[in-house]
Amino acid sequence: MSGRDRLPRRFVEDGRGYVDARVAEDRRGHHPGIRVVDDRRGHHEIRVVEDRRAYPAVRVIEDRRAYPEIHERPLMRVAPRSHLDVLEEEIQLHEIDFRRLMADRHALAEERMELHRELQAGKEEVRHLNMIIAEINAKKEAYISELVDKRRKLEAELRSNEPLRDEVVHLRGEIEKLLAVRKELSAKAASLMQELSRERSDKQQLPMLKAEIEGLQLELTHASCIVCRNACELEQKGNFELVEQRKAMEKSMISMAQEIQQMRAELANFDGRPWGTGGAHGMKLGSPEATFPTQYGDKYNIHAGVSEKGPSHPPESSWGTFEKNRFQYR
Repeated sequence: MSGRDRLPRRFVEDGRGYVDARVAEDRRGHHPGIRVVDDRRGHHEIRVVEDRRAYPAVRVIEDRRAYPEIHERPLMRVAPRSHLDVLEEEIQLHEIDFRRLMADRHALAEERMELHRELQAGKEEVRHLNMIIAEINAKKEAYISELVDKRRKLEAELRSNEPLRDEVVHLRGEIEKLLAVRKELSAKAASLMQELSRERSDKQQLPMLKAEIEGLQLELTHASCIVCRNACELEQKGNFELVEQRKAMEKSMISMAQEIQQMRAELANFDGRPWGTGGAHGMKLGSPEATFPTQYGDKYNIHAGVSEKGPSHPPESSWGTFEKNRFQYR
């Protein structure tokens, strides 16, 4: 079928045999010989146009069922056709329309099935999302409950640790006090170390002082012997001037002896410090509280007082009578 017959859907039909058709009106102003016949056989939208200009028995059927928006084109004059051909062509057109409708129906059915599948997929996705949301909410609730439990436990621990916190504050105060005491003790220890170093240096000088005292004692003994000899000689000769010189020498010897005794006392006091092993703090050497011998012994009896010693000579000697006279001269 050509495009000419498919698009406008116009058919040339013989006017014989349509007894129920009537002439409605003339719609062609420029062609007074053309009339439109209204066909009421079942298709109200079909109009039959009758052209009486050259072929009074030829009518043209205008079909606007499928394409009502297509305007009418100029009519074409064709040879008259039989009624069977027209019916066959109409049946073919109906078959084409039926096939088109069936294709449209199949397309709509496929589209419906596709939409149904998409709808099912969407429902499945929504169900899956609802399950995920429910799972997330459950996890969220579990996490929130866990956080609440942890918060309660921490609050309980904090309440139980309040006494420990007070104790920690107290211990910090004690630590600060102990640090201050430590600083003071460090300063005292430093001063004691300095004093100890001085005492050690003084102790290192003790042997020199003892040697010097021994030398002075030897000199004093030698001088005493010489004085004794001179006194004996002067006593025998009876020289008064020599006696006066002897008295002066005795005075000088007495002063020297006093100086030696003073030096011995100083050495005793100095040697009484607890530098030896085994003595208590502040205990003097030679004291009755000490339970250990002195470092150098009591060789020269330096801790004995002057009053404890007797006269250096016996009373019946001439030097003993001289000592009696010496106290009288004082």
